[in-house]
Amino acid sequence: MRTFFVVVMSAFIFVCTCSSSFADLKESGEVHFEWQGNPAFGELLLPWPSDADRNFAFQKAGHALAFFVFACGLLQILPYRYAAVLSILYAFATEILQLYFTRSGRLLDVWVDCAGIAIALILFLVIKNFTRRHVHKDSASFHRT
Repeated sequence: MRTFFVVVMSAFIFVCTCSSSFADLKESGEVHFEWQGNPAFGELLLPWPSDADRNFAFQKAGHALAFFVFACGLLQILPYRYAAVLSILYAFATEILQLYFTRSGRLLDVWVDCAGIAIALILFLVIKNFTRRHVHKDSASFHRT
């Protein structure tokens, strides 16, 4: 079931990032893919638009949240390092794939995705260490009684 969740989450990210119009997807649920055989890879290096608004910020927060959830799912089925690497590779892959689907891909978006991934990884380590300490402490006190 955990693997199924990760597959569904990766498909969700793909659809959201590669659908021809995210606005149409968000407003009407319409999914449409349009293939562009000659992508402009130079777009990867472009800065964010100077007229970025609140909607743009929410969209970037959505990027981070989606990759946070994706990384959390991977951490349930893969060792820590593999989950980290696979999450980051998928972040890069989705930005490159966007160029083939008439969307703009930017390396700056990879940083946003990686912020969500980093939060998931840090939270995982904190919870793991906290649990390990308290479970070990509780089992030691249990054996003393």
